[in-house]
Amino acid sequence: MYLSTKKSYLKLVIFLALFLLAHYFIVKNMILLSKDLLYGDYSGEKTTPAPLYGLFRIPNTKLFERSKANDRLAGDFAQVYFPSKEFNKLNKNYRYGQFDPWNRSSRYAPFIHYLCAISYCKLDYGPASLVHIYLQLVLFYIAIAFVLFVLNTLKYLPLSLFLVNTGLFLTPVGLSWLERGQFSLYVAISYMFLILGILKKHTLFFLLSALFAFIKLTSFPAIFVILSVYILSSGSIKELKSRVFLTILFFMVIVLLLAVLPTDGYYFLRGLYQQENFIPPQGVSLGKLLPIEYVKLTPFILIGFGLLYVRKFQNKLDGYLPFYVCVCIMMCLYPTVAYEYNLLTMFCFIPFFMYWVSPSVSLDSFITRKIMKLVYLLFLAIASCLRIFLHPLNVDAIVISVYLFAAVFFLIGPFALPWFVSRLQKNAYVGVQ
Repeated sequence: MYLSTKKSYLKLVIFLALFLLAHYFIVKNMILLSKDLLYGDYSGEKTTPAPLYGLFRIPNTKLFERSKANDRLAGDFAQVYFPSKEFNKLNKNYRYGQFDPWNRSSRYAPFIHYLCAISYCKLDYGPASLVHIYLQLVLFYIAIAFVLFVLNTLKYLPLSLFLVNTGLFLTPVGLSWLERGQFSLYVAISYMFLILGILKKHTLFFLLSALFAFIKLTSFPAIFVILSVYILSSGSIKELKSRVFLTILFFMVIVLLLAVLPTDGYYFLRGLYQQENFIPPQGVSLGKLLPIEYVKLTPFILIGFGLLYVRKFQNKLDGYLPFYVCVCIMMCLYPTVAYEYNLLTMFCFIPFFMYWVSPSVSLDSFITRKIMKLVYLLFLAIASCLRIFLHPLNVDAIVISVYLFAAVFFLIGPFALPWFVSRLQKNAYVGVQ
């Protein structure tokens, strides 16, 4: 008993030391990039490591000087902020790219622009971009704490926050999210509430997931696959009706929010369709390795593989977590324009792995789940920092291959790992004999 207590105390001391040491550098990077977002004072160039894509600044023009945006960061937030300041002419942005510093058509729905117009646009660009980032971050922290609370694993909150903050503020991919003013954590929140809704069968969680998914519609392919397999895993007619109702409710929220501004909504959807089907693949899009028409079949192929999980786990919903991980990894590569800050959507699984790896399951299952949790964390670490080791090479194919390898591992892991673990245990037992 004494040795066990001493060991637990030592683990706590080591964790606190690592937590404090990491957060010294985390806070330093946060301050440097936050100052640059606010003032455009180039302090972001002092972060270690540097953001993945460098520092992308708003150009010096009279048009953007009125919002005190010159030399500021958060270039992707600009795609929402500046068209929203001309909200009555929003369709011109969707059609021609007007009002954006780089003439990009917005890929955010009209209602998101409306919300921006009545909130962020009341501020100058620097403060608006800073509020956008930290509101997103705070909501993500709250979502993680809430999920852990619902799953009765709140004791893992410090470890979860340590992993999240390290990934966000001490890796090139994480810092690129902050530097670009991206919206990726809203997608992660949507995935979290969706999986929580599936596990707990609660309508409110599905509604919350739909609201956060609407912020960035690139979340839809993964959600489509997950909900399709959720319906197919129904164990009875009553359950099937319930799951179909929840799925319809989810998509009705999206349709209603799009219907609020139908004309602009039409131009928005048309632009999204044209981007996904007719422009050259960019970033780490799977379209760089495969014809785009094959890539667009990926969700349906994943649904087919999902049937293997239905056969193995049927209605045991916590068994599907590796499949959800596989789906979300693949959907990071799915868009025609796919950048690596989308990796942050994978942070949604941190609280679920804390819950999933439970000593209450059988020994084989516990070891299998422990291995999958470690591989998940290893994948996040490698994918977040891979470009450091590849520099100065621009080898997107290697990055895409790492994602594909991880996706395949999680797809087949629940089938192959238990057999492998069982064989190892038998061999160890024979060795002892």
